[in-house]
Amino acid sequence: MSVRIWRRLPVVIRAVLVAALVSLFGSVGSASPMAVNLRVFPEVPWSLPIAAIWLWLFWRYVNGHGWPRATSAGRRELLRARPLSVSMWRWSLLTCGLLLAFNISFHYAYSRFLPISVALPEALLALPPVTLVSVLLLISAQAGIVEEAAFRGYMFTPIERRHGPVVATVVVSLVFLLAHFNNPQNLSAFRIVSIFCAGVVYCVVVLVTRSILPGLVAHAAGDAIGLLLLWRAATRAGPAAPRLGGAGEAMRDPAFLGFAGAALVLGLAAVGAFVRLRQVARLESAR
Repeated sequence: MSVRIWRRLPVVIRAVLVAALVSLFGSVGSASPMAVNLRVFPEVPWSLPIAAIWLWLFWRYVNGHGWPRATSAGRRELLRARPLSVSMWRWSLLTCGLLLAFNISFHYAYSRFLPISVALPEALLALPPVTLVSVLLLISAQAGIVEEAAFRGYMFTPIERRHGPVVATVVVSLVFLLAHFNNPQNLSAFRIVSIFCAGVVYCVVVLVTRSILPGLVAHAAGDAIGLLLLWRAATRAGPAAPRLGGAGEAMRDPAFLGFAGAALVLGLAAVGAFVRLRQVARLESAR
């Protein structure tokens, strides 16, 4: 594609294409050795250091290091990996952590009415525990680093410049959602809403903090916790909890009331933490 044709493309199309390339570039170097590890000496997680080195090199490149030097400043600006103060880190991570805890509590409350069928592939479950945990943590780190660089960095930044933060948030969150339609389990209503809302939250955190770093940490941690909970559910023996038939049963079910109550408290706490985060961001920007 010539430079002239490329520049004639709408900003949204260009941003989506660049993000797709960044995502592919970042994922291939870590996913490939992991896939080989599943077949060759799966007893030893030897792919972990290889993937870690690749992700480190990937991060340095998208953050402006390496050739060509002419694009170094542009890459750094697109990534938006701005260092944050201790106070900004504290409140941004607290906000994201509370929202993650809210999502988990809401998930368990919702699943008492409509069980959510999400399972790890059998190939992963057959691995030795040490290798399996290493692979799950690697997948989580890859998701946080690569997806945040691609979506909330290289895609979000140019769309925000051209169309504003609202359009950028909606477009990026929708593309982020579509990128997760890689297997049937992601088509459930809960998964669709959960992934889209997570995408919105990460975009809002970028807008408030002007950095993708808090979202990157929260994204990786959230995926790690979710995958480890799936592993625990897959290996836990025993019958499934009975499905609730309506609101009357729910009001008499201690598990539902506990999870629903926790979700309410955690949701309100997350709102309070976010309000404080905005206040801290305004104070620091005014200095």
